[in-house]
Amino acid sequence: MNAQVNVELKHRESIGDTGGGSAPAVNQSYASAPKVEPPMDRPGGVAAQAVPAAQPRTFPVTIPDGVVPGTQLQVVAPSGQTMMFAVPNGAYPGQQVLVPY
Repeated sequence: MNAQVNVELKHRESIGDTGGGSAPAVNQSYASAPKVEPPMDRPGGVAAQAVPAAQPRTFPVTIPDGVVPGTQLQVVAPSGQTMMFAVPNGAYPGQQVLVPY
């Protein structure tokens, strides 16, 4: 738009019009931006947005002898927090599992 105003002023100066009256005419027609539809890759027409998932902090726990899946174990996280942890299905004594904290 600035370029058009400058051209208009230069044209008026070349014909001897110094603009002693009104301001130069400016073309007020604007091209509208193209309409962009969001991708419809989710039910209900809501577009998916990439949001980085926060990675949970974990620490390894070795399943003690005599413990079966479903048993509640008291463990201490690296942060010093004491917490309860349920032994997951399929875990066996001596196996190391990662516990989120």
